[in-house]
Amino acid sequence: MKIYKGEKKQYIPQRKEYLIPIAIIEIDEQEQIYVVEGNRGDNPDCDILVRYSHGNDKRTPKHAHWAVDLLLKKSKNKKLTKEFITELKKEWEKCEPLKNREFTTIKTIANKSPEILDSSKYKELSNYGEYNIDFLVVLLVLLMYQEKTNNNDAHIFIDILNKLIDDELDIYGIISAATYRGGN
Repeated sequence: MKIYKGEKKQYIPQRKEYLIPIAIIEIDEQEQIYVVEGNRGDNPDCDILVRYSHGNDKRTPKHAHWAVDLLLKKSKNKKLTKEFITELKKEWEKCEPLKNREFTTIKTIANKSPEILDSSKYKELSNYGEYNIDFLVVLLVLLMYQEKTNNNDAHIFIDILNKLIDDELDIYGIISAATYRGGN
């Protein structure tokens, strides 16, 4: 994994503007994660927006993307996927809103992500679904920080994890939680 500061502006559809990434995290030749300045929520000056490229496509990850990937992994190795989700839940509970969005902060989070979730223990899960486990670990940890910084009372991420870990498969509940837009 390589982590470096962005140098070129990239178009960010959600922001409708070009921004230089705070950090680019290169997992491998096919998978990169881009962290740009966000502007939402409780801490707009600390907010980040996580984007990624998987192959040639640059995307902003939706909860449904990683939820479906974890469903695919769970369908092939239920026990290991549930252990992984349990570790994600523990990390969610410890995760705090960002105090800044400086390159060194993002770099530290990205570097610690594989250790936090011991991604080496879950390597087999890379054989299933769309995402490599090293990529998924860093992506999910950054998304946790993004969500907590936007709203420290946020619960969509943890709601999805709770539905995914349940032995009773509830596709409707998982997709509903993953595509929740807020409101009453």
